Amino acid sequence: MTSHEHPAGGHGPLQDLANKLERARLGAGLGYPEMASRISSGPAGTAYRKTTGEQPPSAEALEAAASGSSLPSWAVTRAYVDACHTPLGPLAVFFQWNKAREASEASFISRVLELRARVGPPRAGEKRLRDWGTVSRSTVNNMRKRLEKRDAVYPGAVTGERGCPALAHPSTVEKILETCLDSRDNELFQELEAIKGRRREARAAKESGRKEHRSWDKPTAGLRMMPPNPAARGRASTRHRPAGLTFWSRTGA
Repeated sequence: MTSHEHPAGGHGPLQDLANKLERARLGAGLGYPEMASRISSGPAGTAYRKTTGEQPPSAEALEAAASGSSLPSWAVTRAYVDACHTPLGPLAVFFQWNKAREASEASFISRVLELRARVGPPRAGEKRLRDWGTVSRSTVNNMRKRLEKRDAVYPGAVTGERGCPALAHPSTVEKILETCLDSRDNELFQELEAIKGRRREARAAKESGRKEHRSWDKPTAGLRMMPPNPAARGRASTRHRPAGLTFWSRTGA
């Protein structure tokens, strides 16, 4: 096995996803050509065609997905996992993929804000796609604050089990880019479109997961359904409890 088949060393959500995919492949004892053939001729390929309208991923695309160099689409990631028949299942891999997606999006927004700070307002006679005052200073400052406090304020971004609130709406980011650039022929605009596509994939995957497993959105642990008044608990449990329903929380407090 050549060295390029293994993810490069490093840390972070994207690298964790690459390592998890690589471990699944090695555990199944498969090579990338064999995986591509299994996907193309199996139910994973049928699901991929139905979801994307494209042909299943090639061996090169599967190898790139586990390289850790860039975030693969969820469709490719799901096909990769299905081909390996990993005991982790798509749920655990989706949490890791979504965590990597959020980290990638945060990195992109950070670069957009750095671009705005570096470019500054247009000079006399300088053309931009949009007027500088379209996005207020308070909006930009709020984006910067949310970016700085992301890991501390939204623990779901760390665990990967619960998505953190979006740092900025794509339309706001697009306006910022338009106030800084004079042409849409820029890789930042292309990356923004890719982010929009991954957001759509994440929403569709969550909806599909709800229908398939009913467990992609975990209930809050220790949810209380008891009356807040301790004196009323006994009456509620004996007099007003419908048959077959439990009003006591799992915490029991």
